Amino acid sequence: MHTTPKASPRNATRLMATTSTATNSTLADQVTALFAAQPVSGDNPVGKAARSALVGRLQGATPGRHSEPYWMPSGQTFLQLFFPNYHADPNQGAVTTATGLNDSWWSSFAVVTLCQAMYNITSNLRPQLKQPDINNQVSASNATLQPKLNALYSQLLRTTPNAVATALAAIPQGQWSQAASLYSSYLSNPAWISAKVAQAASHQWTDQTWELFHHWLKLQLLGMSNASIDALINQLIAAQLPVPASVSAGRWEAYLPWMSPLSLDWNDLKGPATPGILAQVCMTTPGAMWPSCMNEENSFEFTADGQPGNRWRAPPGGSCFLAGAKVLMADGGMKNIEQVHPGDQVRTRSGSAQVLATPTLVLQNEEVYGFNNLGFRFTGTHPFLTLNAASGQGAQLACVQPVDLMNTVPTLSALGIATLEPGCPPLMGWSGDAPTPLPVTSLQAQPCTGATTIHDLVVDFDHQGLSEYIVGDGTTMCVVSSEVPLFGVAPLAASALSSVMSGSWSTVQRTLQAVPADQWEEVLYQGLFTVSTYLLPDAIRAIQGNAPPPPMAAAPPAAMREMARGMASAMTAKTAAGTPTYDNAQGAYFAALTSIFGDEINDAINLGWRSFTPIGDLDATMLAVSVLSLELLADDAIPASESLTLEVQLGRGAAAVTRTLPPFGPLSSASYAQQFDQVLYFDNWRPSEPGTGVDTWTLTFKLRRQDGSALPLRGVTPLSALFEAGYRLCSAAVFTPEGAIVGQVQFDVRPLVPQLMVTEGQARSAWGASQASSFSQQLGTTMGALLAQRFPAAVQPYVPPNAPPP
Repeated sequence: MHTTPKASPRNATRLMATTSTATNSTLADQVTALFAAQPVSGDNPVGKAARSALVGRLQGATPGRHSEPYWMPSGQTFLQLFFPNYHADPNQGAVTTATGLNDSWWSSFAVVTLCQAMYNITSNLRPQLKQPDINNQVSASNATLQPKLNALYSQLLRTTPNAVATALAAIPQGQWSQAASLYSSYLSNPAWISAKVAQAASHQWTDQTWELFHHWLKLQLLGMSNASIDALINQLIAAQLPVPASVSAGRWEAYLPWMSPLSLDWNDLKGPATPGILAQVCMTTPGAMWPSCMNEENSFEFTADGQPGNRWRAPPGGSCFLAGAKVLMADGGMKNIEQVHPGDQVRTRSGSAQVLATPTLVLQNEEVYGFNNLGFRFTGTHPFLTLNAASGQGAQLACVQPVDLMNTVPTLSALGIATLEPGCPPLMGWSGDAPTPLPVTSLQAQPCTGATTIHDLVVDFDHQGLSEYIVGDGTTMCVVSSEVPLFGVAPLAASALSSVMSGSWSTVQRTLQAVPADQWEEVLYQGLFTVSTYLLPDAIRAIQGNAPPPPMAAAPPAAMREMARGMASAMTAKTAAGTPTYDNAQGAYFAALTSIFGDEINDAINLGWRSFTPIGDLDATMLAVSVLSLELLADDAIPASESLTLEVQLGRGAAAVTRTLPPFGPLSSASYAQQFDQVLYFDNWRPSEPGTGVDTWTLTFKLRRQDGSALPLRGVTPLSALFEAGYRLCSAAVFTPEGAIVGQVQFDVRPLVPQLMVTEGQARSAWGASQASSFSQQLGTTMGALLAQRFPAAVQPYVPPNAPPP
């Protein structure tokens, strides 16, 4: 009985011998060896060399230099800051030749990929980075690069030590054309095709695509044109050779089985770049009593105005409407939103309410949105009420950019924030003096070029702390929320934040008076982020070093409502003619304080028993991780009827320790934010000196059902090597497997020793509502005084040198 021989390399030689009778036997042997040679798919030295060259080209293209204040010399390059051990890959030069992409293209790709890394690694900068735009550009750059990559792989297949390079080198270059013909005849050999058909039918041709792909590449190396290779492929298919579609004629050139992962992205940079991205940078300004230190400073600088990454960063904005949007007044009439003034009465769900303030902001080249082709436009973070708000069940708010709103206005996520898009929960329309369902059927985006003024209203708060009004195009009206926190959700934090504001605003205002208007807000945020590094821990240390005040009762809700009214009214000034007008600078300052410190102050009050005794990084023997909160978008697939657990894993390299928080939930009705305020102690942690080559410590957060099965959501964030302030507030973005961000975990870390862990446990048992109330008042006053003291030095590098002292 005739048996078709298996087409192994040894049998391949025997099968092809009949084609070489008229050919020099030495060349036949050489081509036979080349025919059998191919890299190992699981451990491919050529693929590794190609990817290493690509990553080296990407890192090496990092442009720009850190700017320094006028009294300091020029700073380091960003290449030195983010890739301090960078050395050009030996194959790096082949990348430009093979792909045809020039230095400018690679520089742009390096910038956006580094910004993608910053989005995934930073906590403070992340809310200002344009994640969708960044990801889209990384994908577009990969789409440009990938069709060109096989030219690089083919070149390295010839030069990198491997079986193909060895076999090819044995064939004299002058005989390559003859070798290509001989190689083609081997492929066309009926016996070889028959053997491959049998192998495929019995599922024994396990590397089918890999083998065929390399046959085409070896023909290319021998000088055969792609058109001739395509013609040969079609002939082989006609002869019944099973050729997978991915390596068929016209498609094999773009097939990248050796490129894993398929794309270049932030994961290729995070290893070496993480220390520089997270680094705390300190600067002592002339005449200052202490240095100003800022976490993630290199990242902020890389994306600052005039720096390479600025295109991918948007300064904090507001939730507002463009002029012309109609506001429903208490008397049933309509006014353009820009014509509404403090003191006016507007219609709300519960009747009428007084306008306390009329914030206005200026957008620079940003997008605004509309839906259902209605005649008004709004910013991506403006919160619309959904019809769920009437019942309190499900997501009560919706906006186009829910993650940005979550970061900008603390506490709103407690109501549940859905993405405003077709198919989202129906918005709360208003018709006939009653709520009506308003489904979203389409979404429109409109770019605004240049400076565009936008408007919001702060309306008197109801008993829950909500500030709402009704706005639309005059025909279709919607109920919306003002862009203010819910003071009722965190009353002690709201009171403390008010004290920070009143204790520091006059100093901040004087300090920034010489800053140009178009730079004012950026300098404000730069200064606040710099001060924030040590502000809270130093304030708590000052409080803990003093005798504890007598316990105090928390302020009643009515008093908190009056406080919120007072803060809103304080931002209204009068023109020379006596017309009420919004104090934009003071309003921007309050928004910045709320965004940067709101959650941090609330968590510090809830955990006021914690020890902030300074411990040298290298003396600490454990890491305290305070898991503060989990915020999830309302439209994510979270099982609403199930209790969940949050698993926290701290690891470095292959070693990791896991802690699990008590069950919580279910995340039903309005709540899509879970406050934990739980401290976990990890005694596997040890400090590490940056730049020593030791792996970065990483925190991973996983959600699990009660049966132990994991939800397809995960947050992963690398930690800084050192915590110079003895404390660091962080957040981990929560992603789906597809890479979509659906929320965040807020946490902070403190190096500790076991004795302090014991002390904390004792203090925790004695902590109660009256202690929290006293602590909150001290915290707000102390933070306000420290902020006023430190802010001038923090912004001195960004204030014109001839500016008068504050």
